[in-house]
Amino acid sequence: MNTLQVIVFSRDRVWQLSEYLRTFRKYVSADIKPKVIWKASNEAFKKAYEDLWTKGWCEPISEEEYKGTFKELVLSTIDTAKPYLMFGVDDEIYYKKLEHFEIIKQILNKCFSYSLRLAPNITFCQPANNPNKLPKLITVNGADKTFLYNRIEGWGDWDYPFNLTSTIYKTPDILTILSNIEFNNPNELEANGAILFMGIGNPHAHLNACSFNTYSSVVTINRCQSQFLNELAGPEHTLEELLQLYWNNDEYDEKWYASQTFDRIHIGDFRLKSPKLSEDHKEGAD
Repeated sequence: MNTLQVIVFSRDRVWQLSEYLRTFRKYVSADIKPKVIWKASNEAFKKAYEDLWTKGWCEPISEEEYKGTFKELVLSTIDTAKPYLMFGVDDEIYYKKLEHFEIIKQILNKCFSYSLRLAPNITFCQPANNPNKLPKLITVNGADKTFLYNRIEGWGDWDYPFNLTSTIYKTPDILTILSNIEFNNPNELEANGAILFMGIGNPHAHLNACSFNTYSSVVTINRCQSQFLNELAGPEHTLEELLQLYWNNDEYDEKWYASQTFDRIHIGDFRLKSPKLSEDHKEGAD
């Protein structure tokens, strides 16, 4: 998987980012070091981020220390030598093993993107609070249960053309999109990229792919920005509360998540393993 690059965005959600990275390493690849564009609003979050960096799971890139615009930062982070790119956000988790990347690369020769978050079970759009309309799913690899679909035949999550969660793209396509929109943060990047893409008339650009199973979910239990006030998917867990989970070494129970069949991408289920307390980390949080 050395042809895939991953860029993740994080602000003040250190524990959630640590869980993204931990589950990414376990279920996607331990050889890929995602580049994390991060920002901390106070010293407590900054201290925890700096502790997380010592694990060596990613390549941190400070948004605050960069001298240019956010758009310039994102474009400079992209490695043009790597043909495939996947974005990530810090409240995602992975829970099923990705073992068919070579097939994904072959399929991407035929379509615009390959989603690890969409599957036939995704029948409800949580942000819109309405059922999804699924497009016709065309089997292209029976053994690995991979589907092609035309997004304009669907609605909701299936018709959303560009996103920052668990979707693999071809790097040149992303560079084209990013070069033709303006954005000052990840939310504007996704929203303006989607708006631009809806206007593309090339039928090939609307062809996408997904698997029979979902590999990840977005656990939507808090917000770290106020520009886009989408509804949470479950009871809110504050950034400060989850910061303490980081110092406690708590982890999501990803085996429980893998045992579920979710009908939506954005979920409110908050399930932890038994707490593993670390006295050193608890002291460090003071």
